[in-house]
Amino acid sequence: LLYTIKFEHPAMDPNYVGISQNGTQLEMSAATRGTLIALTLIIVLMGVLGNSFVLIASLKYSAINIDRISIFLIENLAAADLLIATLEYIPVLVTLIADGKWVLGGVLCEMQSFLKFPPFVAETLIIMVMACYRTYVVFNPPLVPLSMKWFYFFAALAWLFPALNCLGMRIFTNPDGHFRPAQLSCTISGTIFQFYEQPIKICWTKNKLNIYEET
Repeated sequence: LLYTIKFEHPAMDPNYVGISQNGTQLEMSAATRGTLIALTLIIVLMGVLGNSFVLIASLKYSAINIDRISIFLIENLAAADLLIATLEYIPVLVTLIADGKWVLGGVLCEMQSFLKFPPFVAETLIIMVMACYRTYVVFNPPLVPLSMKWFYFFAALAWLFPALNCLGMRIFTNPDGHFRPAQLSCTISGTIFQFYEQPIKICWTKNKLNIYEET
C-alpha cells in the first residue's frame, strides 16, 4: 500500500492529521483507537513502573543478587526502557487520546524527535554487550577476572554513539521535528546513514518537499 503523508510542523497546524490512501482520507475507528489507547497505556505503565522498580531495587536496596557486571548491564537496560516509555510512548498515548492530533506543542515535538532515538540504539548495543559477556562466561572458568572498566567503556559508547549522531544531525543538517501522523509521533528528516552519506539531501528535503511517500 502506498501512503502519502504531508508533514506539517505543529506550530503551523497543530490539528493537522494528513494520512491518505489514493486520495481518500483514512479515519481511525473508535474501536481501533480505544484498543490502541489501552495497549499503549499498558506499555507505558509496565515500562515506567517495571523499570523504575528494577532501578530502585538495584541502586537503593542492592536486591539483585548476581554478579556486578550483569547488574550494571541490567541497570542500563532498565534506564533505556524507562526513557523509551517516557519519550516515545507517553506522547503517542496523549496523541491517541487527542484523536490523532499533536497537542504537546512544537518544542516537545522537536525534543522528542531527537531524544527518542538514543535509548533505542543504546538498548540494542547493551543487549549485544550482554550477549557477548554471557558467551564469555559460558566458555571461560568463573575465576577468570573481567575488569568493570571495559563495561563502563562499552556502556558509555552505547549511549554516546546515538546521542552524538543526533547532535551531529542537529548541528550539520539542522532538520526540524515533524509530526508524523502515520506513527502518531514526531520524527526528524533523516537517519544515521543519511547523516553520513547525504547531508545535503536532508536539508533539501526539509526545505523543499512537503510530500513524503513510503511503501
